[in-house]
Amino acid sequence: MSQKLLRALVDWKAPLKQLKRNRTAVPQLFSSPECVSAGGAVSAAVIDFREYCAPGREKELSDFLYKASHMVANTAQKHARVVALTTSHGTNLQAGMVEGLVRSLSKELAGKGGVVNMINVTNDSKDARVGACDFFASDGAAFVNGQRVDIEQPDRKSLEYYENRAKGKAVVTGAARGIGFETVKELKRLGFDVYGVDHPGGDFTALEKLGVEGVVKVDVTDESSGNVIGDKVGGDVNLMVHAAGITRDKTMKRMKPNLWDDVLSVNLFAIQRIDQQLIESGVYNNGARIIGISSTSGVAGNLGQGNYAASKSGLIGYIEDMNGKHEEFSWNNVAPGFIKTDMTANLPLINEVVTTRVLTPLMTMGEPDDVAGVIGWLGVGGKGVRGQTVRVCGGMLAGR
Repeated sequence: MSQKLLRALVDWKAPLKQLKRNRTAVPQLFSSPECVSAGGAVSAAVIDFREYCAPGREKELSDFLYKASHMVANTAQKHARVVALTTSHGTNLQAGMVEGLVRSLSKELAGKGGVVNMINVTNDSKDARVGACDFFASDGAAFVNGQRVDIEQPDRKSLEYYENRAKGKAVVTGAARGIGFETVKELKRLGFDVYGVDHPGGDFTALEKLGVEGVVKVDVTDESSGNVIGDKVGGDVNLMVHAAGITRDKTMKRMKPNLWDDVLSVNLFAIQRIDQQLIESGVYNNGARIIGISSTSGVAGNLGQGNYAASKSGLIGYIEDMNGKHEEFSWNNVAPGFIKTDMTANLPLINEVVTTRVLTPLMTMGEPDDVAGVIGWLGVGGKGVRGQTVRVCGGMLAGR
């Protein structure tokens, strides 16, 4: 197949990017079948299933699910944002019903650039719930599709963090380009004092033009990289984003030991070491948020990326472990899908065709700022979100 035809397939009818920015809409609230019956065209909506998630109300929930999804499927405008709100009452059946519907409906609306996601609250917190619904009903979540996010009651340290977030320091590794660079821009916009970390051999010109508080030139795989970062930043860090990452793609049959070791060293072991050194030296404030950048390859694996998948899946497990071990901090992951970066620019065009036209319901690549927007929400508005991996993948048909 010619390169020209492949490019035409990639560009054909990609519905998302043209209209997703700068579109605002106050989400409609639907909290009962009666509300659904009276609803009109849907641009942004929150469908509140919480009352119907109690044990014994499965048939009522089923009826509401049908009416709500049928209405949305028939009235959703282009680029609609739909949020399903549920709660847990000690059982998983009800939330599971909604989750399955959300994942299916998200693929149906994706043809018009629409997204559908689910917020499940445990110990309800109005601020956390409303903030999450507002974000996922906005264009900031334009490339998050078919996902479930669980929210618990924020603890005191977490609330103190949010009260002081605009005064706090943020550190971003891999900051000179790609997702890391866009994350620096987003955090600067949100009011953080940002320190950018990258390899000494990188180009820091664009990063310095952003007006960051400081640049740390260090190889994250150095044994003392965390201490170097801590010395430069000087403590009081409220947000850490581990965005440094590399790929060295080969099938396992052709994988050389150095390619395996390089990827695991940067993508996983460096993060462990940096966090350990910054925790031991007291650089992280109580209530600080630490965010890792995993990948859908870490969720579902990928041919020719055994080393990368191992590192990114390991990162998911690490974040879950640390969230239980160090409860004074809040730990989460963002898992990008196929994002337009230097890392993906060198892939064969056929990979882009298959990934965007076959595996991604939104039929387009994401942008680095799609990922940065979710990181910004977790850093500023993600109250009660702990130990989770939020996928930014356009609803990619990989994993759960």
